[in-house]
Amino acid sequence: DGGGDGGDGGEGGGDLEQLLHPVSKLLVLDLSQPSHVALAAAAVEAAEAAPGGRVRLGLLQLGRGPAGGECTPEHGHACPPMEHLRKEEAAQRSRVGFAAWEKLLQTTHDFGAARRLLALLHAAALAGEALTPELLASAVPEAFSAAETANLIAGVKTVVAPHHAALCRSLGVSAAPAIVVNGRLVDAATAGKLDAVDLALLSEFEYKQRAQAPGATLVRELVGEDAAEEAADAGGAPSAEEFGQRSDLLMLAVAALSRGAQAAAAAGGVREMAFRPESLGCGAACVQLAGSGPGKALELTAVLDPLSKEAQRAVPILMALHESLGLSVTLHLNPSLQIEKFPLESFYRYVVSLEPSFDNAGRSLSPQLDRALFSSLRTPQVLTLHVDAPEAWLLECTEAAYDMDNLRLAELGDRRTVSAVYELASLLITGSCEDVGSRHPPNGLQLLLGTTAQPHATDTLVMSNLGYFQLKAAPGVWDLSLAPGPSSEVFTLRTAPALLAAGHSTRAFRGGMQRIDPATLNDAAAVRVTMADFTGANILLLAQKRPGLESVSILDDDKQGEAAGGAGAGDGGERAAGVIGSVAKWWSGGEKGDASETVHVFSLASGHLYERFLKIMLQSVLQRTKRHVKFWFLKNFLSPAFIGSPPAVGGGTVAG
Repeated sequence: DGGGDGGDGGEGGGDLEQLLHPVSKLLVLDLSQPSHVALAAAAVEAAEAAPGGRVRLGLLQLGRGPAGGECTPEHGHACPPMEHLRKEEAAQRSRVGFAAWEKLLQTTHDFGAARRLLALLHAAALAGEALTPELLASAVPEAFSAAETANLIAGVKTVVAPHHAALCRSLGVSAAPAIVVNGRLVDAATAGKLDAVDLALLSEFEYKQRAQAPGATLVRELVGEDAAEEAADAGGAPSAEEFGQRSDLLMLAVAALSRGAQAAAAAGGVREMAFRPESLGCGAACVQLAGSGPGKALELTAVLDPLSKEAQRAVPILMALHESLGLSVTLHLNPSLQIEKFPLESFYRYVVSLEPSFDNAGRSLSPQLDRALFSSLRTPQVLTLHVDAPEAWLLECTEAAYDMDNLRLAELGDRRTVSAVYELASLLITGSCEDVGSRHPPNGLQLLLGTTAQPHATDTLVMSNLGYFQLKAAPGVWDLSLAPGPSSEVFTLRTAPALLAAGHSTRAFRGGMQRIDPATLNDAAAVRVTMADFTGANILLLAQKRPGLESVSILDDDKQGEAAGGAGAGDGGERAAGVIGSVAKWWSGGEKGDASETVHVFSLASGHLYERFLKIMLQSVLQRTKRHVKFWFLKNFLSPAFIGSPPAVGGGTVAG
């Protein structure tokens, strides 16, 4: 590659160009194609118009193999003799053009010679004529001689061309032209026809957005700020070797910084804007908290809208980080200038402390110290106390004298304090289950979660919607297995080395972009699940039907149909009758005269008012049936008063 010295420096040229080339352009071209040569000519024109020394150009020969359309016997492609001759002439023109470019860079950096060379290549490509060393020597005599050019062409064919072809494959460029600007690949084919103006804008954008600031830092680190200023004042330039080394280092640094920014943006799902803390002055709308201890070296800067939900949630976390780690915190307030309604409808308090506290006996003081206090809330509005916790947490209200869903503070009278105690009852193990045979969720599959000493601690069913399942657990190591009965008789759990290495974690498995090889699947009696933190666990579970039972279903209605007409081969009318019979039995409450069958009632109630409605419903059901009734409630929605004294239901059972 080579740097362009054209231009008079102009406005925008700085001292940086006197020490290195901030913008490195690598053109991936096939010089036997007229459009590619035209793109190279436009790049030369843009480099000549740029401030002196800002842009340097390089050329990567676009390989011509089977992907590029060459049909040669060694590649297994047969083609007519004339077609083979035409393609060989094109490949020769490309090699000649690349050898001429290399020779031009070795002898001169004159833009006029580069333009004449590209004009000759363009004319030869349009006419489809061969390009000889003698023709090059006559067109650009200051750079070429016939003998030297012939030797260069031979070297390009045997040494350089295979190396460039491998680089093109690594870039993913096969036939279309491309431009690599400081490590960033620009597909010139999809960008349309690019001219010198487009390429000049690309260089200007690259310089100001990605290269200028890192280049200035690099110069200060390599030569020192004083030495750089002295070199700029003296008008001297470093050697060609130093110039190239600094330019290469800047190109690699800019590419590395860009990859880091893109990776961070992709991980967060949004494009993030980075800024230096010193670029924002701390004025009237700024709060600074000085750090202490080792954490003082770390500075945390946040820009928040003070009247937003995000600010209410973030500010207590910033305070906790400042107090526990000693971070230096700078908060910039950036309020919205257009407010149509009052933006704050909730009040937030951060509860969990980052510093654990213990008493003299070693017991944790978190139950006494971790609390949220809301003061001066005398308001006629109805308030609701809600815990904004992670999705994997199951919280229960264990102590509350009032209805936390309908707090009327104005009606409390002389009582000035309302308190409630919440408890983290359990964490959630969630995941998805898939039948590796049918690639569909095994609807109704029963799962057990337990330990070696207690195999059945809790259970659940696999849902038809994406195979979702959910289990309650505490931190520790658990075994997930199939329940005895139809689930374990029809299905077996399957696992693979890749899943075992990821701990069956969906996040670790998908994050590694791994795939399961069906040949590596093995039977497993249980799957080991580790709950190592308070973020819950999301696992990937594989199941497969046993040989010979591929058409057997574990659902009740299918089993009835199979019993009537054989496994998987029953008559459609008999199967439909089984389904209709089961539905009729559900609505009628069982077979006539079968008073021993249990009726299950599932209920959800939140708040004292709906709990009173629930008690009325319980009494109404019991008065109108002679069968045994079992009521099911979601415990984490019920009030402590309802849980502590469930309603008296004669002949019924209350289950949480």
